[in-house]
Amino acid sequence: MKRPFFRRLFILFAIIFIVSIFFTEFYITRIVRMNFIENIRKNLSIQATLIADSTDFNSGSIAGLSLRKLKKMTGSRITIVSPDGTVIGDSDKNPSTMDNHGNRPEIQQAGISGTGWSIRHSNTLNDDLFYTAVKAQRNGKPAGYVRLAVRLHKVNEEINSLRFRIIGGVVLVLVASGILTVLQTVRIRSYVRQITDFTGALARGIFTRRLHIKGGGEFSEIAKDLNRMSKDLKALLSLKDAEASRLNVMLTSIPDPLLIINKEGIVERSNEAARDLMGKGSPTGRHFYEVVRSPEFFSLVDKVKEKQSTSVADMKIDDPAERYMTVRISPLFYREGDLSGYIAILHDTTKLRRLEEMRKDFVANVSHEIKTPVTAISGFAETLIDGAIDDRENALDFLRTIQSHSRRLNRLVDDLLTISKIELGIEGIHKTEIDAEELIDSVIGTLKNRAEGRGLSLNKIINVAETHIQADRDRLIEILLNLVDNAIKFTEKGDITIGLDKGEKAKYLFVKDTGIGVPGKHISRLGERFFRVDTSRSRELGGTGLGLAIVKHLVKAHDWEMKIESEEEKGTTVKIYIS
Repeated sequence: MKRPFFRRLFILFAIIFIVSIFFTEFYITRIVRMNFIENIRKNLSIQATLIADSTDFNSGSIAGLSLRKLKKMTGSRITIVSPDGTVIGDSDKNPSTMDNHGNRPEIQQAGISGTGWSIRHSNTLNDDLFYTAVKAQRNGKPAGYVRLAVRLHKVNEEINSLRFRIIGGVVLVLVASGILTVLQTVRIRSYVRQITDFTGALARGIFTRRLHIKGGGEFSEIAKDLNRMSKDLKALLSLKDAEASRLNVMLTSIPDPLLIINKEGIVERSNEAARDLMGKGSPTGRHFYEVVRSPEFFSLVDKVKEKQSTSVADMKIDDPAERYMTVRISPLFYREGDLSGYIAILHDTTKLRRLEEMRKDFVANVSHEIKTPVTAISGFAETLIDGAIDDRENALDFLRTIQSHSRRLNRLVDDLLTISKIELGIEGIHKTEIDAEELIDSVIGTLKNRAEGRGLSLNKIINVAETHIQADRDRLIEILLNLVDNAIKFTEKGDITIGLDKGEKAKYLFVKDTGIGVPGKHISRLGERFFRVDTSRSRELGGTGLGLAIVKHLVKAHDWEMKIESEEEKGTTVKIYIS
């Protein structure tokens, strides 16, 4: 509890104290004074009535007693007044010197109602006087008036004395109450501080503390309730944490990207697969427009929102990489009939699409690659049969063409058989220790004349001290021959470099050219069967479209890794990391 509370409490107590003093003062000076005056009036009325019954209004005597003596007995000034207001007797003054009293208020009231009273200030005595008058009758006729008067200074003194006693008592009670209030407040403050510290610990997630308040009455009950609440809250949060943990495990175990989107379109939760797919930080907390940049996805969300039922669609994502996805979006209801958001599951069908494309390409390419030489062989054979065989000069050219296409067809079949054997494991890899530099020299020697025939130079770079590696010699020669052969085909000028270097983790063989390069969007497809960046150019150069596919399978059979770096019009570098 903060100090301003005590300040407010002090101000409140001071206000109560002041109001109590003013109320006491008002009560005494008003109510008590009126009670005193009323008692005086009653007493003086009784005395005046008794005196009136004994007064001889003709002589002004009272049962033989003088007015002065009677004043000593009653303590009041006594005045005898005739019915016309003439003073016929007075205990303090000579009646003959006194004015007519018929206009005095108390006399006028007594003439009407039988008794009358008034309070007037006396300048002579410098004090307030209380007057009481009683009308006396004889034989049913007014005989005169008896008026008694007393000074009120004694009344004021008694009232002041009583006032001081009451105020003193009130002050004492208020002071005692204030002390008790402060003590109780300090006690309550201690309880409140304990409760505040305890609830603060709960707010910070500390549930092991317990609140102990003994002899605190209601505060003890509050402490018990808070301890029970802390225990229940801990159990509830543990249950929630367990549920959240299970949910996170389930989300993590889902292999497909998953997004939970609220009705405002903000992604509330996502799994690791979704973060890997988006590639630009966590999608959580962002609008799905920023996360999945696909018109098909936007339309599907609108469709689910409108129909409030699950919908499925195929879409393409270009960022960060080209992907094909099958998206399933379901509405999310936390309360029945109230759409709270959406659950989107994206299944990556890129590999399936590519496999389907590869299958189609393979069938088309195999058909084309086989049909072309077969058609040529068949055509020239028919020509020879039709009589061209007798034309020795042309017949020889036709036979050479048939032989060329037969060899091309044979190479195609051999390459297909090679790939199939590698994939089926029929043709295994037998690693031995070989000298990579000696192997590179052998490849250069084999293809040097062909490269020079195209105006190209073959270079060797060795940047490692130890050139011996574990590999299948024949298969590695086949790998390098295919890579260098491709480099020669697609390099019009410059040079081709074959070498051995060392990266951060392992050695790698590389073939680098200064050729036409490969567009970035096609690099991921290099190594697919019959895939050609430029189909007409590849066939013109006599390729089957299976060279890189063979290299890819042989590298994989070695448990190595191949990476291709290329830039259009600048060249291509193929690296084979040796593990």
